[in-house]
Amino acid sequence: MLVTKITGSQIRAARALCNLTRDDLANRANVSRDCIRYWEHSSDAIPPARLRDFSRAIDALEEAGIEFRPDGVFYARAVPIRSVTVHSEAHA
Repeated sequence: MLVTKITGSQIRAARALCNLTRDDLANRANVSRDCIRYWEHSSDAIPPARLRDFSRAIDALEEAGIEFRPDGVFYARAVPIRSVTVHSEAHA
């Protein structure tokens, strides 16, 4: 999805889906916590952010498992399936 189509509400939802605080996202994106807060409070308008900083925040969310789609924000990281080996008893 194009960065310019992502809204502040979607950023807030994406951050909540992957259980990141504003500080977590800010650190991962190398932007200030205030930038994240400002973008999230831009409601459903496109946040007036510097494109490079905003792109880093989106990249950080996508690396955490978020997918931005036209119909919403989704946590796409699959739950790891543990492999289990069952050993049968030897028959004599």
